[in-house]
Amino acid sequence: MHRDDGFEPLEPFASLRDVCSSALTIAREGSPLDNWMAARLEGDALVVEAVDAAGDGAPRVAERLPWRGTIGHRMAVGDCPYVVADVGAVEAYADRPCVARFGMRAYAGVPLVDHHGRLFGVLCGWSGRALALDVAAHEQRMVLAARVLSTYLALRARLDAVERRAEQAETASRTDPLTGLANRRGWDAAIEGGQRKLVREEASAAVVVADVDGLKHVNDNVGHEAGDALLVQVAQVLARLVRPSDTVARLGGDEFALLLDGVHRSQRNEVLSRLREALHAAGLQVSLGIACAERGHSLRRAFAVADARMLQDKAVRHAQGEIPMLCPMPTRHTA
Repeated sequence: MHRDDGFEPLEPFASLRDVCSSALTIAREGSPLDNWMAARLEGDALVVEAVDAAGDGAPRVAERLPWRGTIGHRMAVGDCPYVVADVGAVEAYADRPCVARFGMRAYAGVPLVDHHGRLFGVLCGWSGRALALDVAAHEQRMVLAARVLSTYLALRARLDAVERRAEQAETASRTDPLTGLANRRGWDAAIEGGQRKLVREEASAAVVVADVDGLKHVNDNVGHEAGDALLVQVAQVLARLVRPSDTVARLGGDEFALLLDGVHRSQRNEVLSRLREALHAAGLQVSLGIACAERGHSLRRAFAVADARMLQDKAVRHAQGEIPMLCPMPTRHTA
């Protein structure tokens, strides 16, 4: 975005790789070293994040270098100098495989630590020839660059923690704590998303309402723990029957709902039969109703129709004696 005062707004670093590249710019300012690298430690490997190097043999971004074969490893675990005119003159460095591979002679490096003080990686520069380096100047620039990286890591970690907590809170607010299914808030979000899909695509969806028969009787005569176990069992059966693109929710009490993506009205009976068979095989008595919606139709209207059909199913099963008469018919609320 252009500003009339001639100043352009500063864009924040978009990634660790971006901030590593900027750290290299700081570190190499005024240095005779012509190869620079920033890398992070990942297990037994040093993963290259940024490179500013000459020659075909330079490390590549995303390349994984054996950590124990680097000067950085010896520098991090031992009392070794950060800046040397010739690595061949430093016994701890001379035999490192990276020295031969990259033709290192003059070297300057600094360990990178995260906000907990744990080793995170290495920032280093080198030349293919021995050089008389200004130790103080190199250490000053590298420490500054390392602080930039460490500060970024600290801020990124804090932001990640805040985002994780927000995601966890959002997930919890949409999750039924007993069954682990979506709750009514999660269901409403799924319906809204499904409705948007119906508007923009030639799509269809089915809504199923399921009501557990006899839950009050179980709670009153066996106990709420048994009633909760019954609800969990129903939830597990329903969850096993759906795809990742579908939603199963417990709307409250003994009522469940399913939003089934891509189900056409010609498939309603097949879907209901599959649900009934699975619930019956698990020894569960559940009344069911289904309705479908296609492009331009309302999923909330489909829910109301499915809810009415579930009540019809329950009434028929009451009349046929499939549901004991001591189990009362439910009172309904709107979706």
